[in-house]
Amino acid sequence: MNDVARCTALTKKTNTPCPNGVWRGSPIYCFLHDPGPMAQSMRLEARKEGNKTKRLKLPVQSPQSAYDAMVGLATVIGGLWEKGGKAADLIAGYKAYMDALELVELEDRITTLEEIENAKKNKQSS
Repeated sequence: MNDVARCTALTKKTNTPCPNGVWRGSPIYCFLHDPGPMAQSMRLEARKEGNKTKRLKLPVQSPQSAYDAMVGLATVIGGLWEKGGKAADLIAGYKAYMDALELVELEDRITTLEEIENAKKNKQSS
């Protein structure tokens, strides 16, 4: 289980607890809700930078398996790399890629176990 401290702020739109984890600049707020001057100036800078960058086009088709998701993530990571993406974005992309890779391996294991189980059932019924 992930023991990440959660932001204590409420969202403006739905007045529900913020789902984000706290950031290194605050023990109780995420980057978006931290009222401190450092977070405010960083948000302003991020907005300026965000307005300058072009958005990546994501694959249109939804992934049908963990393998499809892994391939899509590899495409997005490659696009980020080519466009000089920020380190945090690349790290998040690689983390998601590794999670998808783990899911692919688990899907393969489950499929193999199901095939073995089906073969045993077919043998018993014969």
